[in-house]
Amino acid sequence: MNTYRAEDYRAAWLGLPVSHASFGGGMVIGAVASRPEPLVAVHFASGYKKSFRGSDARAELRSLLGLGSFNPYGSHPVTLLENPARMQKALADAQRRHERHYWALETDLEDRLQRAAGVFQTRPRPRVDFSAIAF
Repeated sequence: MNTYRAEDYRAAWLGLPVSHASFGGGMVIGAVASRPEPLVAVHFASGYKKSFRGSDARAELRSLLGLGSFNPYGSHPVTLLENPARMQKALADAQRRHERHYWALETDLEDRLQRAAGVFQTRPRPRVDFSAIAF
């Protein structure tokens, strides 16, 4: 399993809407270096703010946007925190997505981290047997 730095978490997840089974929908608002692993801060729609260890965040959080999804609120939480109305709209959208189970792929958070860290996993291409197809 890869170990990631706080910079990798910031580059990959900052401003990402996420879902947590107990806390609901929220947004990743920061990541700071800590030992033994970085802490990821999430602001939830309920107003609750929680910091997760990196491994706990990968295990407990689910992404609410796929890699190709457009984020209409801007992906940088500093911009959102400066404008409370936009932040509330973004959190309400995250909660709505959480309630409707608009989850990205199971591996989305890990894939984002791997891309930020420069680790690219190659997946085998599907093999197709063309012998049964008439041309």
